[in-house]
Amino acid sequence: FCKAERCEMLRNIKILVLGTGKVSKGIVYDLSRSDEVSEICVASRNPQKSWIRSMGDKVITREVDASKKDQLANLMKQGFDVVIDALTYQYIPNIVTVAIESGVHCVNMSSPRRTLRLGLKEAAENAGITIVPGIGFDPGIDKVCMGYGARKVGKVLAIHQWAGGFPQKNVKTNPLNYKITWSWDTCIETYEGKAKIIRDGRIIEVDKFEDPEIIWFPYPIGTVEAYYNWYPDTTIEELGLTGIREAWEKTVRWLGHCDMWKKLIALNFTSREPLIVGNCKISPRDFLVAWGNKYLQYEKGEGDAVVLRVEVIGEEDVYRYEMMDFYNEKEDLTAMARTTGFPASIVAQMIARGEIKEKGILDPGKLGWDLEIAKKFFSELAKRGIYVYEMSRIA
Repeated sequence: FCKAERCEMLRNIKILVLGTGKVSKGIVYDLSRSDEVSEICVASRNPQKSWIRSMGDKVITREVDASKKDQLANLMKQGFDVVIDALTYQYIPNIVTVAIESGVHCVNMSSPRRTLRLGLKEAAENAGITIVPGIGFDPGIDKVCMGYGARKVGKVLAIHQWAGGFPQKNVKTNPLNYKITWSWDTCIETYEGKAKIIRDGRIIEVDKFEDPEIIWFPYPIGTVEAYYNWYPDTTIEELGLTGIREAWEKTVRWLGHCDMWKKLIALNFTSREPLIVGNCKISPRDFLVAWGNKYLQYEKGEGDAVVLRVEVIGEEDVYRYEMMDFYNEKEDLTAMARTTGFPASIVAQMIARGEIKEKGILDPGKLGWDLEIAKKFFSELAKRGIYVYEMSRIA
């Protein structure tokens, strides 16, 4: 292609966004401001959300039921370069399978584990498709930082991660010290069960709320607490890191959050066993989901904050990455929508432009491992006011 034809191609990127939730708003907002994106199709069972009308003429809507592969296939074959899956994780198998069959690149924001465990990496490679799962905030930015740091330190001994989103200090809060910026049902799942971590070179299970860590972030955050979530298993596996002595990921919340959840779980509020209440049969878990969706919403003008810290420890060097972001009142975008939606938009556009060339299913850590891709990714975040700071020291 001549230069003029290439420029025209880059100005004609078509993106399909599946879902109209809180994070989708951040994705569509970012895509709509790209000169290279010519069309954004927002599709869900009910795509008529009020915020969509404010996103400009590039945005169109379609109705689709992601549980039905034929509907997904009919939609994906309409000339899209990349599909961004912003639906809940239950639809990942359908969306990834249909994307491969339709020859459309794909990104999502759920745990990379859910996509990689489908066993479709070879099928994606053979189809010439790039799929990047878990490219949001956490997972997403954190995994890119892990890969970036791992490439720099050489032999990796430990990986530590702290990440979370919560109301800003001036927000009217509640005993949970929390309000909803993403799927409440999925959020509850993260509190249940045990967490796997690496300690002394072995994978072990621990209670998530065992001995919450008290940590500090710069102003205006201050003192917060963190509890075990999991460990970066897919990033370690996909980067081929061996001999890791310690690895874990922790969720960050305001002080008192862990104690409140320990009590709710002890009182069986997360149980799925149905109870008879009057003439209704409902589980405590279903009640908790409905209760949270009604009473844990942010009121107009209330803002959230997100924090991230990643530490990669090598034999000789230690690299630390830190980031904070806050609600954008002018655009009415939550920090969670910005830091989850913008990375998905950035990577989708990088794939469409051919800047990410590798085919198959790529853990975000692989984007960090490629130093040029990582620098481009961090640069694009910075253009959007999201700054990831790197610090290093001799171990």
